[in-house]
Amino acid sequence: MLEEWPLDPTSRTPLHVQFANCLLEKIETGLWKPGDRIPSERSLMQQANISRATVRQGLNALALAGAIERIHGRGTFVKQTKYEHTIYHAYSFYEQLSAEGVHLQDQVLTRELIDAPENIAARLQVETGSKLIHLKRLRSANNVPMMLSVHYFPYALCPDLVHDVFDSSLYQRLHDHYGLPVVRATDRFEARLPNTTTSRLLKISRRVPVLYVERLAFTTNDVILHLGQTYIRGDMYCFRTDLPARATSLMLKQEANTAGG
Repeated sequence: MLEEWPLDPTSRTPLHVQFANCLLEKIETGLWKPGDRIPSERSLMQQANISRATVRQGLNALALAGAIERIHGRGTFVKQTKYEHTIYHAYSFYEQLSAEGVHLQDQVLTRELIDAPENIAARLQVETGSKLIHLKRLRSANNVPMMLSVHYFPYALCPDLVHDVFDSSLYQRLHDHYGLPVVRATDRFEARLPNTTTSRLLKISRRVPVLYVERLAFTTNDVILHLGQTYIRGDMYCFRTDLPARATSLMLKQEANTAGG
């Protein structure tokens, strides 16, 4: 066991730094994967034949570096990979993650034809009771559950979607097969606690908030294409937007003077 921890007490590199580097190497080589619990402090002490203080210093260093997270009462875990998306335009999760080299896997949980409930019909601007396609997918990044997506489509727009096979971007399929490009979308972001089903599917505690994204997407002629409701693990995904400062009255006066001069 000791040969797995090549620590040298005579080295000029502090022992806790050597230990932290060994741990990081084990994580990077896949011994422990994102979300995995690593051995306890006592176990690490015995394996590496070092003191508890050295183990704690090494773990603290990796926690500060963002490689692991220490959860009180539960243990120490390899931190999940967190993907960041900068919002410039109406986006597709599949296309965004694919551009970063991440394989997004879809598991279709529900695909059925339903009568539009009153609240959903109002959002889609269709008659209550009209036919909708209800699609629910569990989406995983590199085999780790990341988001639960629920969609409602007016059946009249894309009837074949009830049984259509798609293994890439849903938006690309809608564009290519049905001539329904997404030309604009309105997203609303909200922090929520997951219900029992959502927490089970995403493999998180019900006490861990998720990012809820509600989207109303429009196609050509400003026709509503779908209502989307997505629950995203906050420890795996975040959004960023770059905001220019609003011009102050002084700046506007200066520009006006320059133009007039």
